[in-house]
Amino acid sequence: MQIYKGDLRLGADFARVLHDPSYVPEEDGSCLTFKIDVYPAAKAEPASAGTHEYIVDRRSVVKLERKTKHFVWKKNFQGEKLEDKDDVEENDMQFGKVPVDLALLTPGFKFSNFDLIALDNDLKQAATLKLSAAFDILGFLDVDSIPVAYLTGEALFVVPEKDSTVRNLVNHNAFCISLIEEKKAVLTRFVRKAEKEIEVGALFPVQIKDKGLQAHSLIFIRFPFKEDVKVGNFIKLSGVGDAEEKDNGAPDFNALNALMEEFIEAKTLPEKEVMFTQNQTIENQKVTMKSTDSSKLSVQSSFKSTNEFYAFDPGANKFSVNVRKLLLKSLEFSDMADFNNDLARMEKSLFGSKETNLFNLENVLAVNTSLKDPKILFKLAQESLSVSKRLAEEIGTGYVRKEDVKKQKQIKNEHYESKGNYGAEENRYDAVPDFGL
Repeated sequence: MQIYKGDLRLGADFARVLHDPSYVPEEDGSCLTFKIDVYPAAKAEPASAGTHEYIVDRRSVVKLERKTKHFVWKKNFQGEKLEDKDDVEENDMQFGKVPVDLALLTPGFKFSNFDLIALDNDLKQAATLKLSAAFDILGFLDVDSIPVAYLTGEALFVVPEKDSTVRNLVNHNAFCISLIEEKKAVLTRFVRKAEKEIEVGALFPVQIKDKGLQAHSLIFIRFPFKEDVKVGNFIKLSGVGDAEEKDNGAPDFNALNALMEEFIEAKTLPEKEVMFTQNQTIENQKVTMKSTDSSKLSVQSSFKSTNEFYAFDPGANKFSVNVRKLLLKSLEFSDMADFNNDLARMEKSLFGSKETNLFNLENVLAVNTSLKDPKILFKLAQESLSVSKRLAEEIGTGYVRKEDVKKQKQIKNEHYESKGNYGAEENRYDAVPDFGL
């Protein structure tokens, strides 16, 4: 399924693209455009838990459906309270549920404890940035400088337009080859459709092999940026103590800094060992769209606890592995109900694997990476163990156990005026005036 069809632009004037409707990037002499199509490449499998639920009762299977209903509480006065009646009975005032149609609900923005604004369509449109479908190049990055942790999103193929001219094909392949030779990736801004969100990611050049022929393409992976990401403002590990402090046995900051540098070097990945495979060749006839042969997936003879297309959560990962095991094992039976009713056979199919689904230093780099030595983190931890112990002894770090909090029994008839009211015992405050807003 085609996701995007348009231009990949390099050197477009963003100010005019956003605010000048008459601006045409193709007519700009300083802008280079490629006619491209975007198709899905690979995507992590969503968590299987919660997607489908069934009830298996002997030989019948029933799918569960969940429906959500909304309601509000409304006061329902059953009777009027008399003036000379001091006690209030429970039946005098009751609350009833009033159903609310989902079409009548609208999001709201609460900007104080007393003020709430309904976000109707007009207000949403006024607050939404006007965007149109576009694919623009922002800059270039070294492939080695992009952290592997950023490459967790959906991958998309960026290929030349289906009815491309010879000039467009030559430009596209020349651009990919130059990126491969320079070991560069492209920082891009991608908007799939009008009024959709802006995706910032990287374009990686790849080489595609199709029945003896070779072509070049690009793969787009979105970076997982968030607005609430914070960067710690840590103090520098430097400082010179006073002469009196040194005489009193204060630590030598120069020695500590040297030891800290040694600790950092021991934890740093050596460049000669961390070599990711460059220019990976993709052997898939579906990419070039020149073949109509259907893809055939072979049944796995062995199962692994990690898979590039499974969810990144270890629990969901293990659940997906178990579901796949049961589905493939059930294919050996003519009736799936017989397999589901045989609990002993199901347990035998699930258990027996000694692999762990928890990430550790030995297997964390084996997921979504192509390292020569996936256990390099485990080796670094072993080699830097002595430096870590010396640094901990010099700094004097240790684990401090939190003291147990003893619950105090409240004395009978004891009254706390400020309980639940912060600052109530300080002063008396005036009532909040009615501003008439």
